[in-house]
Amino acid sequence: MLGYPCDNYMIDYQDLSGISYEEPQKYTIDNIAFHEPTSRLIKNEKRGKTMLFKAKIFLEKSCVIQISSTEWNCLPIQDYNKRTYLVRLTSEGFVCGCQGFNEKVDKYESGKSEVVPICSHVLAVKQFCFIQEKNKGKGR
Repeated sequence: MLGYPCDNYMIDYQDLSGISYEEPQKYTIDNIAFHEPTSRLIKNEKRGKTMLFKAKIFLEKSCVIQISSTEWNCLPIQDYNKRTYLVRLTSEGFVCGCQGFNEKVDKYESGKSEVVPICSHVLAVKQFCFIQEKNKGKGR
């Protein structure tokens, strides 16, 4: 996957519960996994580490493009995938058109899974929005 395993990646997703920390002066791609609520919830899960890894790459490569107040395109990661996915914010939350997200929705709605559907595209958009919102007025 992506040419290198995420367990060897530089981000340390160890359990940080119980550790107090100050909020950063600025939210960045490098610190977002420790602050954005969904990222914090999944960072200790096996599937979460993979999604966080991919979401970080989407942000590093500027693959998340906001097209309206409720829609984002998640462009493909060069040399990895070829499709652009639309992520929308609906009354039920974020949804993605990718196969993985839709399979998770089907399992969740049929009762075969208790895990709320999410994918790396949705996670990247959530992180993108969090960074944009929290850094308003802080300069670049």
